[in-house]
Amino acid sequence: MNKLIQVNIGGLVFQIDEGAYLKLDQYLSAIRRKYEQEEGGKEILNDIELRIAELFSETANAGKAIMMSDVEHVINIMGQPEAFDASEPDTSYASTGRRSSRRFFRDGENRMLGGVCSGFGAYFDIDPLWIRLLFVAVFFFGGTGLLLYIVLWIIMPEAKTTTERLEMRGERVNISNIERTIKTSTQQFTERANAFGKEVSDTFRSENVNKAKNSVGVALEETAGAIKPLFTFIFKIFVFFIVITSLAALVAISIFYFVKGLTPGDEIRYVLSHLFETARDANLALLTGLSLAAIPLAVLLVRGIKYLLNIRVSFKVFDWTMLVLWIACIVVISFIGVQLGNDFSQEGRTSTNLELSAPEAELMVVRLDPFEDDYYSRHAYFGKDWNNPVILNDDTIVFRDIDFSVVRSDDSLFHMTLLRSARGSTRDKAKTRAEKLYYPVQQQDSILLLPSSIRLGEDDLWREQEIDVLLRVPDGKTIVLERELEHFFRYNDYTDRLNDDELFNRRLVMTPSGLKPVY
Repeated sequence: MNKLIQVNIGGLVFQIDEGAYLKLDQYLSAIRRKYEQEEGGKEILNDIELRIAELFSETANAGKAIMMSDVEHVINIMGQPEAFDASEPDTSYASTGRRSSRRFFRDGENRMLGGVCSGFGAYFDIDPLWIRLLFVAVFFFGGTGLLLYIVLWIIMPEAKTTTERLEMRGERVNISNIERTIKTSTQQFTERANAFGKEVSDTFRSENVNKAKNSVGVALEETAGAIKPLFTFIFKIFVFFIVITSLAALVAISIFYFVKGLTPGDEIRYVLSHLFETARDANLALLTGLSLAAIPLAVLLVRGIKYLLNIRVSFKVFDWTMLVLWIACIVVISFIGVQLGNDFSQEGRTSTNLELSAPEAELMVVRLDPFEDDYYSRHAYFGKDWNNPVILNDDTIVFRDIDFSVVRSDDSLFHMTLLRSARGSTRDKAKTRAEKLYYPVQQQDSILLLPSSIRLGEDDLWREQEIDVLLRVPDGKTIVLERELEHFFRYNDYTDRLNDDELFNRRLVMTPSGLKPVY
């Protein structure tokens, strides 16, 4: 038996087999030789080590030492450094965009304020401008845009590392994409610096045309004076519209909060009850959140009426009172949001290995256990993926945040590994939440039934619980993946070569290079 060596990778300490250590050392040395002389090479090397440490931590969390198979698995994911040529166009994003789970982060590189909108844009592959316009529209017509933005700013972490930026865009975290991301960031910084220098230069040159602008300004002033009455009339119509809209919104908010039995209000209350640990915090969050929207609407309503009726009375006391109340609401909602965000700050993972019996027919059929319709019978839908909503019922929380993948077995037997994850204020609390995830896998000879949903108990809180299901198939064994698994399937090096038609509803045999169709 080889001795174990203690190594530090990316700031984490691992126990690693001596042979695996030599293999890993050769791999890291090859990466250093490639990047140590390049611009940004130090940052590239640091991010590669952090990603390798993250992959190894899955094995270490299960109490195992890092073996040769683990090192080879990491190398397969990250790729060999000599396989990438920096001078060639990078197409990894287009070819692998669907093969990595996306995660929500704030995009600090492209932010205008907190990076929330640019983070949504990166997650959904759309221009952040449309997200920003949506928030502005919600603020003016619903009054909740600012509150929603502040809450998201608090609970969404910022994508600070290269790994997080790649996960935000749904790209695979390998050597090629890490290198491309860092070099792109460096180039963008250079371009911004050049643009700033040009702007300063243009400012000095602009003084030469000020005289010409003055003459044009006089002409524009005279034209504006002639059409001022028309614009005043149009502006009054606009103010009248603001008054009516504000009044209607205030009435709607009052009904929403005080009248019970309305579906939207009940759904929001139910969502909050499964996000906050106490009913007091949930109700306080709802009240202050609605107040944050109602106070600006009340100011718009009063100011609009004052303008339309030409009232000369001072409203300074009212304005200052509303401002103080609004700031107080921000303080309260921020405090509650920080507490809630703290309970999402740490991630805990658990790993469970299931021994599967060999099917008599030498064929393993993997299918989904149908989702029970009565789970949809009550309350609310929310979550980061509309196709996989979190569904709240009277006595349980149901969601479908499941990733399923197929890898090669290390021996001649079928195995299944369940990787559960959740979030909490500490890793221990998060790990305890992850252990509570109920996911009963059933085997009926050659049929392997995977639940299509995850259930939590009535007293459990939603903390981004997820399950990764890894089916380990030995060489030469045949499986069939039914089409219903497509929505949960996660591609890897053993399945990358197959398209959907080749992968589902047909016989596949495991080979040393991955799954292949049986013709």
